[in-house]
Amino acid sequence: MRFTPSIDPKNPVLHDASAKVHVKFDNDSNTTIVKKDTTTTAIPSTATTTATTATTTTTTTPATSTVTNKKRSSDQAEIKDIKLNKKKKPDTIKNVKAKATAIGIPGSTATPNKNGKGAGKYKKTAKPKLSEEEIKEKVKKIREKKKQRKLAKKVIDGVKVAVPTLRLNPDKLEQKVSLSSIRDFIVNSLTEAVPPPWATFTHRSSIKHTVVLFVHGLDIVSFGIPEHRNNVPNFVDAKSFDSTPTAIGKAAMPFFTSCFSHMLISKITGGNGKIFSAVSELLQSPIGKNEYERKQKESNERIKKFENNMNEYYVLTLDEMKGLGYPIPPCLDPESKLDDDWKETRAVKNPIPKKRLIALDCEMVETAEGKSLARVTLVNEDGNKLLDEYVKPSEPILDYLTEYSGITPEIMKNATCSLRRAQKHVRKYVDHNVILVGHGLENDLRALKLVHPYCADTSILYDSFKGKPYKPALRHLSRNLLKRVIQHKSKVGHDSAEDARAALDLFSLKVKKGPDFGRFGRGTELVSDRLHKYNPPKSSILLEASATPNGVFAASSTLEYHHYTSEETLIENTIKAVDTHDFIFSQFDTLRAPNTKYQEKNQPTMAPTVIPTEISGNYEEAARMTRFDSYFKQMYDSFPSGTMVLVLGGLGNVARYHELYKRFRICQGLDDPPNSDPVEPWTGTDQKRLEGYGAKARMGAVFATLKQ
Repeated sequence: MRFTPSIDPKNPVLHDASAKVHVKFDNDSNTTIVKKDTTTTAIPSTATTTATTATTTTTTTPATSTVTNKKRSSDQAEIKDIKLNKKKKPDTIKNVKAKATAIGIPGSTATPNKNGKGAGKYKKTAKPKLSEEEIKEKVKKIREKKKQRKLAKKVIDGVKVAVPTLRLNPDKLEQKVSLSSIRDFIVNSLTEAVPPPWATFTHRSSIKHTVVLFVHGLDIVSFGIPEHRNNVPNFVDAKSFDSTPTAIGKAAMPFFTSCFSHMLISKITGGNGKIFSAVSELLQSPIGKNEYERKQKESNERIKKFENNMNEYYVLTLDEMKGLGYPIPPCLDPESKLDDDWKETRAVKNPIPKKRLIALDCEMVETAEGKSLARVTLVNEDGNKLLDEYVKPSEPILDYLTEYSGITPEIMKNATCSLRRAQKHVRKYVDHNVILVGHGLENDLRALKLVHPYCADTSILYDSFKGKPYKPALRHLSRNLLKRVIQHKSKVGHDSAEDARAALDLFSLKVKKGPDFGRFGRGTELVSDRLHKYNPPKSSILLEASATPNGVFAASSTLEYHHYTSEETLIENTIKAVDTHDFIFSQFDTLRAPNTKYQEKNQPTMAPTVIPTEISGNYEEAARMTRFDSYFKQMYDSFPSGTMVLVLGGLGNVARYHELYKRFRICQGLDDPPNSDPVEPWTGTDQKRLEGYGAKARMGAVFATLKQ
């Protein structure tokens, strides 16, 4: 409603700023009006008469009131039409109505009429009317939210305690869930990061641990997806886990499938027939601009410090050695204590300005006490052998690991050197004037039971082509960077002298090319780094049971890493890790078909398994799934309440893709051919087939639940 000022004075005291004369209106009809300039247009006498009449009349009849109102309207119209001369001052105070300015009303989106007409009159925008179905859906969501909050209360000792809950919203998935989205989900479960739209948490801060089980061979076809993998949906409801003839997962893994409401379909990054590492994509996170600039500044300062001696720029710091699991010498950390059978390299009285380079490589065998030293080799900067000695373990040898070590029973029959003598030989050449170079050097030093303060590790100086946290393979670095083939498959075992020379040459190449050479993930960081920055810091651990005697991952200052050759040991340590760490990542090979002699030999002995009658076809696969179901139950039952559990599969079991990709790598010179037979040339048809099968193999299985 527009405000209209009244012209009836009620004894106001006004100040005429132009005349600086005090003017007073009262009931005295004889009050004189002071005029400053008689030439100024005056208000008609009717206005004065009306005002005087209105103020002097104390009792009026209804008729008189009507007349007065009519006169008042007429007077207002006259006053509105008066145009004042701007150069002259008025002789009286005039009621001139100013144009109203529209003022926004909070909560209203209405606007005044054009040209100022009807200004001040606002109409609230009408909310769109919801259909009956939309109203029902809205009510359903509200009730579901209340239900979740109600369920998220648990009575313990008579007290209601908030417990975390997880609700998957697969209907919100517009496409296959990306691994980066799953990574954000993992981070959000332990921090205050924004969750993806397909998952809703209640009392998220009460989640205690997040466990990720990465199971190679866990395939979507086993849980309701047709074998042709065409038109694959974004998710599968648990009720449809056995909807196809090839869906043996529900029958072979009854406990596992009972723990999850849905299977989400993930899509691993890739293209042109190549598929990137799912583990690397899960465990790597892009860093912000400020963090990148901070790291670059630290690197530049370190380069400036060692610009005249870049060899020492690449020597591991104490913190790096601790993070990578190196044995720590007391000369670097006085709190470090060595066992009686451990030795430290000798200090020197006269340090030299530029330390010498010596490469170390060791080969191990398996004994009752674990891995033991069987061969030690030292190579100088010229590539000449300084030491090459076979070492006889103190314990009986259980496995010579000939496929990897090249050690045979015949060789060890003639070995007479003990571990203590081997330590003495190494310490003769390696002192504190030496930078010790190696690939995965912490394993060699532990086998030697030796500590050294100046170490350079080529497995850290270069990134794996798969990305972090993978450790780059020495043979791949040698082939791609040195253009040299080592560890050839036609040979039995590794040549430790050959490996030592390759590590030394890779180190020299790094010094020559600079810190960024051989780096692929400068703009990324591990998820463990991101979690460690949280307040309070979150601890992370990576556990693995693989087919090889050596691990494929690398530890870091924020990521503890352990490698096992037995999945029973992996399960045991995964359960223990939940008590000491916030984020646990365990990698299993249980469902992967054995493809190496080592894996076949180390495959655990299976108890007789009863295969359900509805399973037909691949009984070996069903037996592996049944075994993993028992593994999962053992772990899940041991996890405390409030533990987030994710189970992911890797590449799909698309046999044709793996066959074609293997031939592709051989044709590209990335791998050695299995024999001397000529390899068929790679054609455009082969490339199209590889891309088609690759698109199917990129789809993986994702299961998520929160233990109550």
